[in-house]
Amino acid sequence: MRARINPSRFPGESSRYRTARNRLLVAEMDLRKQVERVARMRRKLPLGGPVPEDYVFDEGSGGNVKFSDLFRDGLDTLLIYSYMFGPQVKQPCPMCTSFIDSLEGAAEHVTQRANLAVVAKSPIDRDDPGKNRISGDGFEVSGCEEFVFLQLRSGSSNDWPGYSNPEGCR
Repeated sequence: MRARINPSRFPGESSRYRTARNRLLVAEMDLRKQVERVARMRRKLPLGGPVPEDYVFDEGSGGNVKFSDLFRDGLDTLLIYSYMFGPQVKQPCPMCTSFIDSLEGAAEHVTQRANLAVVAKSPIDRDDPGKNRISGDGFEVSGCEEFVFLQLRSGSSNDWPGYSNPEGCR
């Protein structure tokens, strides 16, 4: 059974426009239902396998951190965002860059309930000509100030299986 289409009309709209708009609304409702079906499937996935090693990630401070140390006491969930910025590309993925810009705003809240990390395959000290700079204790994206809540880590010196083909995101 289809949901009822909103009876509101725009001033001066044609019947041709309304028919097309209603078709679009039905398609959007169907898409939403499909997204919900996929989300239910995702929630039913079994747990993944064990992590094969305690990966060591490089940090901007010149130090490093083990995978196991990304977990804080009392929080057993770790969210890792694989930043599509590999050593072979001139600039990072623009969609990843945009996402990380917004993730900084949510990070303070997310980290109240889960551990959060951003990992790239590019070396930590790499400066790129696109002004998406990895440096210091954090990183700058799209000309933003250094982030406060996010810290980029690099998996360039290990076998971290993160997204390793950033050319594919373009």
